[in-house]
Amino acid sequence: MKYYNQRNYPHILYPSEEYPEESISLAGCGPVSCSMLVENLTEHAFSPIEAAEYALEVGSRDDSGTNMTILGPKVAEKFGFHYHTGNDEKELLDFLGQEKGFVIANSGGDEEGYTGVFSHGGHYILLTAAKGRVIEVLDPSLYPDKFNTPERRGKVFWVGERVYCDVQFIMEDCRNRDPGFYYFRPVEK
Repeated sequence: MKYYNQRNYPHILYPSEEYPEESISLAGCGPVSCSMLVENLTEHAFSPIEAAEYALEVGSRDDSGTNMTILGPKVAEKFGFHYHTGNDEKELLDFLGQEKGFVIANSGGDEEGYTGVFSHGGHYILLTAAKGRVIEVLDPSLYPDKFNTPERRGKVFWVGERVYCDVQFIMEDCRNRDPGFYYFRPVEK
């Protein structure tokens, strides 16, 4: 499976009005998730740099990061995906269990009394499959000690670039976002 890490792009600007010097490394989890989505589900090339340029072109970059409600439908149209959004755990597990598409999850990060598993602030991650309640994740901001803090320890396990966790932790991370999930399934030819 194709994996990209946004942290490898500190030299590629992904500017917003308020943050003209921000890079893909700091704010590009949305485009990098889209890049992995497209390159793993289609035969199209769509590098993180191309995805960030496209996000800027369609106006989805804002001061808080990437607005996936703008970028998601544009990516779906450009690359031929059925697209919808949702918040439901059963729908998420059913969709990923069929292994016919991917979901970009909108992790909200920390809240009072809760530490985000994938981010302390907002962060997009790509969900690629489900086996029972275990979700496979491609996290575009993976680094060696990310899950070693006391609040995160034991909630995920990872092999190479793939992270696995119970759906409970995905739902908790996304509960303060609406929509929490952006669904993409290739249009059958």
